[in-house]
Amino acid sequence: MRTALTTLILAGALTSTSGFAQNAPAGPTNDKAQKTYKEAENYLHQRNTSAALDSFKEADKQDGGHCSSCQKQMIKYGAELGDWKTAELAGEEELAAAQGDKDIAIAHYQLAVILMDEGVQKHKDEFFSRGHDEVTKALAAAPKFPEAVFLDGRLLAQLKQDDAAKSRFEEYVKMRPAEGPDHQRAMRYIGNPELARARMAPAFAVTTLDGQHISMDDLQGKVVLLDFWAT
Repeated sequence: MRTALTTLILAGALTSTSGFAQNAPAGPTNDKAQKTYKEAENYLHQRNTSAALDSFKEADKQDGGHCSSCQKQMIKYGAELGDWKTAELAGEEELAAAQGDKDIAIAHYQLAVILMDEGVQKHKDEFFSRGHDEVTKALAAAPKFPEAVFLDGRLLAQLKQDDAAKSRFEEYVKMRPAEGPDHQRAMRYIGNPELARARMAPAFAVTTLDGQHISMDDLQGKVVLLDFWAT
């Protein structure tokens, strides 16, 4: 369950970057890398994620570390499989290739997300500290980056800097006044920063078949059964 939640959190974070425009990830240009990349995709179809991750890594290496789509997959499946060395490598490669303040901010933020989840899994503050440093750099490049502010609050809470964490969550609420799952979660963290380092299901909302809008935080105080399934 921990791996599934970590992957869900990471995937959501990497695809929700404050509306910042991002170019489509570039595939490999090297002929060998293109072949290896297709092998990786075939492994995914076979649900052999471990072999797929190895092939994405190899394709990125064959492409001289310039395969953005390889790096996205290395981050995703590296986190899913607990191969944090690979996920960090991909994050650092994306950062090295980033150009312009927005892309640089996003790259620092994505690396911070990886470090946050690595710290949670390994129970080591060094990763939270490194993540905080990456978020600081992201906000230096793009100060109006709500997701980075929210993430910094979570990192500071993990470091037990509750007053600083609370300030970050208050800042996030001002930047994102509209109601939403993260807004509700931030409000809860403001009232009790310790929740930001608790094991909580990701903040999300759904609309039921009868049109009712329900979020996780609407159900606080109630017993909730999460049943994830797929065909």
